[in-house]
Amino acid sequence: MKNISNIRNFQTLSSVFLALGVIGLLVWVVADEVRRSELSALRLPVAGDLGVNADKQASLRQSISVSLASAPLDQKLLAQFLILSEDGSERAKGYPLLANLGWRSTAAQQLLLAEALEGQDLREIMERSDGLLRRGRYSDELISLMLAAEQDPAGRRWLVGALRSNPPWAGRFFGRSSGLESEAALRAHGILLGDLMDAEIAVGRNQLRSGLSAMVDRGLFEEAYSLFERSVPVKADKRGLVDPDFTLAFAVQRSGEGSHPFEWTVTSGPGINSRLVSAGDKTFLNLRWDGRGNPLLLRQFFRPQGLDISQLLLTSRDGDSAVLERSAQIFVSCADRPTDKVRFIPAEQDDGSLLYRAERPLSCDFAKLEVLGLARGFGNRELNIQIDRISFI
Repeated sequence: MKNISNIRNFQTLSSVFLALGVIGLLVWVVADEVRRSELSALRLPVAGDLGVNADKQASLRQSISVSLASAPLDQKLLAQFLILSEDGSERAKGYPLLANLGWRSTAAQQLLLAEALEGQDLREIMERSDGLLRRGRYSDELISLMLAAEQDPAGRRWLVGALRSNPPWAGRFFGRSSGLESEAALRAHGILLGDLMDAEIAVGRNQLRSGLSAMVDRGLFEEAYSLFERSVPVKADKRGLVDPDFTLAFAVQRSGEGSHPFEWTVTSGPGINSRLVSAGDKTFLNLRWDGRGNPLLLRQFFRPQGLDISQLLLTSRDGDSAVLERSAQIFVSCADRPTDKVRFIPAEQDDGSLLYRAERPLSCDFAKLEVLGLARGFGNRELNIQIDRISFI
């Protein structure tokens, strides 16, 4: 019973060690050299700092020593002993032994993580975090730690090596955007993604999507587009609008994966049922809309590279161009200057095509095209529209 009580005491202590370790690394990994030297002088709390008096420590230490003598390879007992030990030589010998006993004990890995933090051993910190993540423990905290560590060049190098083997935590790592709020974190994440591509490590669409979306939301368009261009075969019109004939959008829809910001985002929801359709060698957008409100139907960020944006040609099924003229409104804005926005006005109509002209020419490095529904004149009549191609000319 005494051993069970000791283990419970240890579990409480080690949980505190882990929390302190995660918080400490988040600070350490982004600190300058002066701050790091200050942090290196700090020691993690010992049992006495957590309300265990000296007599109790001695009693626990004696009890654990007896148990450890009969089970010297018990990771939990050894970890308990190291927490309570005041002998520097014992600790110096004990930690390497604990590290060599494998990954069986979550508690032992927590203690080793805390020790690695105290020694500012980033590689050991990452290795122990990897071990805990593989055991499915403390995933949220440790993924946050990984995202913080990628801001350090050494941390990025470790991550490139670890991600080469596609560890079980890779999906959670790439899927998390909550640790990418700051510009520095996003830039570091972009560098890591580029490093993975440089190392010819496959980076899938799902692995890219959270990072690219966060970069675009933060205004890091150049960094996001550079990664997008390296990962997706880009077919664009003269003003940089990607996938004017919806071929890529259809492939993305068929894969079940989400779209990137520099691809077509097709709205589907209450009152809207839009789908990409392939018929023979032709792909088109089939837009079904109940005619209510002025919803966003279609959107894409694109890179015109400073060229004037003034004319857009929309091709549709025969007979649909007249409906499109009355049912859709098109806007283009500069991505980094959202208030710099122009409307495109229907100018010329031909069978199956409709030419739009901008109210005024617009020049941007990065822009956003939006197609919105226009209910005026239609009441609540349902629309069924086919769009074959959208391109700037």
